[in-house]
Amino acid sequence: MRMLKFWCCLFLLITGFGLMAQSADNSVRVRASLGSSAIQLGDHARLTVTISAPAGTQLGQTNHEVLNQSEGLELIEQIPRNQSASDPTLIVHEEYVLTSFTPGVFLVPPLSVDYELPDGSRGEATGQSASITVTAIPVEGNEEISPIKDIYREPMRLSDLWLIILIVVLAIAGVIFWLKRQGILAVRKRRRPAEVLPPHQIAHQQLSKLEKDKPWEQGETNAYYEQISSLLREYIQATFGIPATKQTTAEIESALALRQDIDGQTRHKLYELLRASDMVKFADQQPRSSDHGAWIAEVRSFVRATEPKPETPESSTA
Repeated sequence: MRMLKFWCCLFLLITGFGLMAQSADNSVRVRASLGSSAIQLGDHARLTVTISAPAGTQLGQTNHEVLNQSEGLELIEQIPRNQSASDPTLIVHEEYVLTSFTPGVFLVPPLSVDYELPDGSRGEATGQSASITVTAIPVEGNEEISPIKDIYREPMRLSDLWLIILIVVLAIAGVIFWLKRQGILAVRKRRRPAEVLPPHQIAHQQLSKLEKDKPWEQGETNAYYEQISSLLREYIQATFGIPATKQTTAEIESALALRQDIDGQTRHKLYELLRASDMVKFADQQPRSSDHGAWIAEVRSFVRATEPKPETPESSTA
């Protein structure tokens, strides 16, 4: 009977402790610890945060921003969160590296984290604060710290100046050589200006080319007469100073009507050439095939009749 009572009491004790442990496991706890509670100016202190919670708990982000807001402390590194266990208890570790450049005793504020338990209940768990002592770097002996001296600058020597000039010259030469190799910088040779031929010589060259090519034999009759008309108008414009390339045949006739340096027969022949060209270009009138080559002779005759005449000894004497 006594043995039965003993085992009943033992069973109740074990069940009670189990319920207490289960109740404790249902809470979320945040524990923070410093690797060192005292550092010198500029040294690092590692803050380790351990979060324990029931399995299946969803943890939010730790409010580590309060570390930067604390007086005298500076957060310089945050080591990513890692998990060391998940069943039957979720255990998460976080680490932060702190430093300080002000001597004194400073409070490390408590960190908190939001959570959601497996049963859907939410809350916030907050850890405990800690303090850290920051000490100045000790000075050995009784010697006082000397003031900072100015930087000693060595005076410039002539040999240094020549070296700088040589480096600059070599650098410029290298850039010019590279630009030439890449074709960016090309040395342009001065070219003699092209000789400008007088209008009558240009007209004779163009007529000789038409006479040699004979475009009407290649089915380019209309193009041939357009070239003849353009040649005539360009020659008239260059020789008599009127905008013949932009004028109609009637306007050209009016401009040349009062000129005394063109005889009536030559002027009449010019009008016939221009009108016949207009009939081909605008009225699509096709001249006889025997007239194609004759046109070149007619234009050449007009050019010779109006080109400047070489001076003779008699004219120069007069």
